[in-house]
Amino acid sequence: MMVTEVKVNPNTSKVEIDALENHRMYLVKDGKVILIDLPNYGTTEIISFAGKVDRVETKISTKI
Repeated sequence: MMVTEVKVNPNTSKVEIDALENHRMYLVKDGKVILIDLPNYGTTEIISFAGKVDRVETKISTKI
């Protein structure tokens, strides 16, 4: 799983997202936007603690 921070426009606090990109998830935490690549097959869970995202857990499967 690759995690990348996306640049936020400081004047507008907005991010431009390409709606045609598949296999990606955008997560907003503490004013930051984080891009997470999703696995081809598997499960991705977002774990929260005290109303905030704490971590992202990914379980990868192999399709036979």
